[in-house]
Amino acid sequence: YPGLLIYENQENGGLSAARNAGFKKSRGDYIVFMDSDDVMNYESVQVARDILREKGPEILVMDFLWWRPESNTKISPPKHSHEPNTLLTDKLIFCHETFKDSLFSACSRIYRRNLLEKFSPDLFPPGRYYEEIYAVPRITLRAKSLYYLPVPLFFYRLRSGSITQSKTPERCKDLATALRQVIKDIKESSAVSSKELEISANMAAAIYLIKAIRDSGLVEKPSLALTKDILHSMHKTLTIPVPEVIRLLKYSGWRNSARTSRHLKIADKSECAYLTARIALNKWKSLVKSKRQLNKL
Repeated sequence: YPGLLIYENQENGGLSAARNAGFKKSRGDYIVFMDSDDVMNYESVQVARDILREKGPEILVMDFLWWRPESNTKISPPKHSHEPNTLLTDKLIFCHETFKDSLFSACSRIYRRNLLEKFSPDLFPPGRYYEEIYAVPRITLRAKSLYYLPVPLFFYRLRSGSITQSKTPERCKDLATALRQVIKDIKESSAVSSKELEISANMAAAIYLIKAIRDSGLVEKPSLALTKDILHSMHKTLTIPVPEVIRLLKYSGWRNSARTSRHLKIADKSECAYLTARIALNKWKSLVKSKRQLNKL
């Protein structure tokens, strides 16, 4: 397809660098990012194109399916909270719903080009893991309109050994702090609704913090020091007192919020007891992981 496909040969700088370079070379009015091992659902593309032409949203949010190719099994993740098939223009509502869902896949959204240009050249942060958690909320906060089309745009291939399945100390730390800059940007904003969005972002950050602590037990060599570093990163990320975040999560009805509030309450009340319990659980997970690997031999 001469004139349509562009091949760019560059040094491997990670996923963010590849996406940034691809966006720089792109020419379309709308942009979609695809990871190398996922598969586009072409039946949804025409439907998406019609919505973009008719409604013209700055962000078109779509679903995806988790896909296990060896068994051809497809599983739907949780649906978004956005009202489907409606052009949303209330920024406070669609940004709050974005934090509530915390489904920050860059590939499940189609973006208007001029919206992304506001963040060029480093649309995605180079050298960081979980770059989507950093980028997608910041993009959404700058958008004026959003449309949710509840059909799967792509199939997300699940395979052992992939980047997202690998747990390392660096990945755990990046996950725990992925929303730090987003919260800082919101707090420094002069928008009337910034305080409400700051609360939503803090709640989402707490959920990712607990996920990072969970993942710290799945690294090759789990340690109390790593888990402690992740927990302490909370105080540099959250801008609302921990007891208030715990209370908000407890009664929010968000996915995973009840579990997160329980973990935060224990950690805030007795860090030593919480870390001791976590390291014991981490060691158990490590033994289970080793046993599974032996069973595959």
